[in-house]
Amino acid sequence: MALNGLPLTAHVMLTTGSGKIVGLCSPSDRVIGHGDLLSTAVGLQGGLTSRAGYVLRADELDQRQTDFAAGYFAAIATWYQSLTLGAATAEIAEQTTQELAKSSIRPLLNPGHLQHIDEWLDSPFAAGSHGTVHSGMSLQADIIPVGSTPDLAVNCEDAVAIADADLRAELAERYPQMWARVTARRTFMTQTLGLQIAEEVLPLSDRQAVLPPALLSLSSVLVATATASAEQRARPA
Repeated sequence: MALNGLPLTAHVMLTTGSGKIVGLCSPSDRVIGHGDLLSTAVGLQGGLTSRAGYVLRADELDQRQTDFAAGYFAAIATWYQSLTLGAATAEIAEQTTQELAKSSIRPLLNPGHLQHIDEWLDSPFAAGSHGTVHSGMSLQADIIPVGSTPDLAVNCEDAVAIADADLRAELAERYPQMWARVTARRTFMTQTLGLQIAEEVLPLSDRQAVLPPALLSLSSVLVATATASAEQRARPA
């Protein structure tokens, strides 16, 4: 992972298993097998990126795995597309949880949280929260899905910053190289992944919202469509 001494917000995670995985475990000497579940995460200050999926090719996914991944990604899309200045975080949590429930999935923890030099700072994404989305927030798209059986597992976790027009102008002027990366990521998210995100949402990961459920087919990722069925939502980008 070529970390080169960069400061971490969480320990490095890489876990595989047959039938179930525990994503927070540290790496072990277990040999990865075809068909395994796999979960991995690296958290640098400024954002953690995590993925989970199946050690399979895209054409080897069965219908249950495809439907689970598609239903989960529909909730990821709901979360990203609900992030707007002034939006109530309790409503975002409810909308995301309701979208998961359409595929018989529940979130293991809060659907998203604040992040800083620690990976998990606090979470306003909860029922009863009076929080709102505002400029200057650094948020983690941390929505861990729990399905009906432990042999279903995907995950797509990255960080975003929220910036109003004044902050966006300041960032573009002071950090033009960073701003160019953010702009390119936003273009990919909207034009390729089909996520209609607000101008104030600034992606901080080079693989923002990119989810290949079959880890032996990394170019086959999930995309968002407004009216597609679960199977159609899992079409390759």
